[in-house]
Amino acid sequence: MTRLLGLGIKEINLIHVFVIGVVLMYIGKKKNESNKFAFYLLGLLALLIPFMVHLPKKIGFNYWTAIAYSHYLLFLPWFLYLSYTQNIKNEEGDNLFNTGLVITVYHLYKALTRYKVF
Repeated sequence: MTRLLGLGIKEINLIHVFVIGVVLMYIGKKKNESNKFAFYLLGLLALLIPFMVHLPKKIGFNYWTAIAYSHYLLFLPWFLYLSYTQNIKNEEGDNLFNTGLVITVYHLYKALTRYKVF
């Protein structure tokens, strides 16, 4: 999976752990009390998706196309909507927190194995 910014998969894993997961968990935990700049950062992260995740070249369904489609069809509109409205309902905040937690744990595991820590 090539990226337009030239980042490798290891760096992408670290961005998910230290930036994306943290922002999602923060907004999910604080909900409407979140700092407005966290919502702006969420919007910026959404706008970066087209530069970080390639569009699949052919229609099919494998692991990498599922990842790409989920970023374009699920995360990009969801994050843009949340950053625009800046209104988080309780259940939505819980979903956002859990999504951030799963993203952080999964990408931390992948980063540690790719950097051969264990």
